[in-house]
Amino acid sequence: MLGGRIILIFILFISASIKAEISDPKDVFNQGNNQYEEHNYEAAINSYNGLCEEFYSPELFLNLGNSYYKIDDIPNTILYYEKALKLSPGNLNILHNLKLANKRVSDKNKINDSVRLSDWFFTWVSNAPNYWAYNSVYLFIIGSLLLILYLFSKSRKLKKLTFYTAVLSMIFGIFSIIFSGLHKSRLMSNEDAIIFKPSIELMSQPSANSSVSFVLHEGTKVKILDETELWYEIRFGDGKIGWLQKEFVETI
Repeated sequence: MLGGRIILIFILFISASIKAEISDPKDVFNQGNNQYEEHNYEAAINSYNGLCEEFYSPELFLNLGNSYYKIDDIPNTILYYEKALKLSPGNLNILHNLKLANKRVSDKNKINDSVRLSDWFFTWVSNAPNYWAYNSVYLFIIGSLLLILYLFSKSRKLKKLTFYTAVLSMIFGIFSIIFSGLHKSRLMSNEDAIIFKPSIELMSQPSANSSVSFVLHEGTKVKILDETELWYEIRFGDGKIGWLQKEFVETI
């Protein structure tokens, strides 16, 4: 039983370590919230941006969009509101803020209020209390340690309990990996983009020497249809199609 107690203590130690690791981003997020409340918007943006490379959540992107709105950076405001809406479709707070920011854009785009069943699923995945990637690591470690306890245990009841608990941990760990992948792939899919140039000419071909099709302005959301090394073919509104240089847009 001494070996079992040592393993249980080790499990608790690992659990505490992982929880501490997960809580660190929350401290940075709360720091950004405090800076926002103190009207220190640039500092809040720096705090939130420090989390964006590794973590994805509607709340993070919404707060970042709010911070950019306060300093009148409309393209970044709409970019992060759209990122937030991508993870939490139908969120009324995000929709309200996006519509408000869209009033500051010259080229209006219709904002879709309808929510599909798949959108509700992705909203649930993105709003989970812990990040799925960390959950999968946590569950696999717990499952592995329970299997070790199963191998060293001499009690039939304990062996049965640890074995089935380990299997369940592994199964939930696999689902956590799947949810993490779905969550990230949805965010990283580059189907739309926001224009970051005050005014840009859309060309009929991916060449600066081709004819101008139409003109769009900063903050406008466009649909990406095709791309070359330096250009995107985009669609705006009900059917306007043209080419623009990648350096002047950010994908959502």
